[in-house]
Amino acid sequence: MTTTKLPVWATVRATYRSVKEHSEALAVLSRGTATAAAVAVGLSFGAVQLLLADERRGSEFLELPAGERVAAYTSLATLVILFGLFVIIVRWHRMIVQGVPPGATRPRATRAAMLYFARSLLLGMIGVAVGLVCGMLPVALSRSLPIPDDIGRWLTVASIAGGVLAALLAVGRLSLILPAGAVGDYHVTMRRAWQLSRGNSWRILAGSLLASGPVFVANIVLNGLIDALPSMSASVPSLLAMLTLSLLLFVVTAVVQASFLSYAYKHLA
Repeated sequence: MTTTKLPVWATVRATYRSVKEHSEALAVLSRGTATAAAVAVGLSFGAVQLLLADERRGSEFLELPAGERVAAYTSLATLVILFGLFVIIVRWHRMIVQGVPPGATRPRATRAAMLYFARSLLLGMIGVAVGLVCGMLPVALSRSLPIPDDIGRWLTVASIAGGVLAALLAVGRLSLILPAGAVGDYHVTMRRAWQLSRGNSWRILAGSLLASGPVFVANIVLNGLIDALPSMSASVPSLLAMLTLSLLLFVVTAVVQASFLSYAYKHLA
């Protein structure tokens, strides 16, 4: 049986080109979420001000670590952004796969976003299951063998790394159900996605790493920088600024990955 091969470099180039060409459209798609997040920040700020008006509770709040005070201002807005991101991604898939303008991606986007969330959660659970079986089961079995401790530690590391890799490969192949569901192609089930992506496990993984990996790593470095600088992690304004930037990078990572999956779906399905 002949399998279709995903052109990794061409797909990654198309991914970055689409993000660049549709940057203005992303602002349009994000407008509603940004407005709702701004309202959430205003409500949280008002709630904190009411708390500060109470002398006892206000003094207790000011004694909290900077991270907890920032969470009081941003937790509600973060939840709004995370939910809104699924709507944005669904509309982004439609724009890339169907070639329609941003305004035409709105119908039933919220319902499709709920399905997208459910499927993403299912993929995450499958990834965890694969990782545990492929990574931890060999470790458990090797405990009964007379293996020296130094070799056993390396085998444990190798087994866990193999489990993580197996989970990424499996989830990558099944991820075709995400753009398919976003555009209403319900014929692409888990089984169908596995069939369509046959022979492309490494190609999908490599393309995902090349596409969204750089922004993802930049976000990790940013959060590591915050933790490494006590003066920054103890300052509420600095934490607010860094959290905002981190959320923006998270959104960009999701959009880039959605672009890659959109092109992978178009090519394979």
